Amino acid sequence: MPLFSFFFEKVAYEDVHPNVDDVIRFLRNVMDKMQLTTECIVIGLIYLEKVMLTGKIEIRDFNWKPLVFTATLLASKFWEDIIWYNIDFVEKLQIYSLQSINRLESEFLSLCGYNIYVSAEKYEAYQKQVRDIQFAKDLHRHCAPGSREGPVTGNVTSLISKFFKTTTFGS
Repeated sequence: MPLFSFFFEKVAYEDVHPNVDDVIRFLRNVMDKMQLTTECIVIGLIYLEKVMLTGKIEIRDFNWKPLVFTATLLASKFWEDIIWYNIDFVEKLQIYSLQSINRLESEFLSLCGYNIYVSAEKYEAYQKQVRDIQFAKDLHRHCAPGSREGPVTGNVTSLISKFFKTTTFGS
């Protein structure tokens, strides 16, 4: 007689495609509550790229939040002068349990080959991309006749928008 009985249950899955505003809102929530610097987002995007290339992970509708969260968590540990522990993220954000965060962090690091070093050159290259994207947006906004576009929200938003467009959301 078996000790456990297993069966598969079909779980209803709603296909919700996040948009750039969803990603920005999620990041802004994490950044504000944890009082992180915007550099953490740039480092986090580098980590996301690394996990996509090294770990052969695709960012999809159902996994973008844990990936973005974990990349930001690791970036805060790598970049910030204030040391945040995983329990701090649990208490302040109340998104994931401590066990889940520990597992997410462990899996993410494993997928990156435990290499989360970011060279100054790579960081500068990302920062340059942010500045270039921002300059192009500002130029377009100011040169477009009759443009009613609101103020550009910042470098980080531009980089997130560009990154969002290169993922496989909605494909």
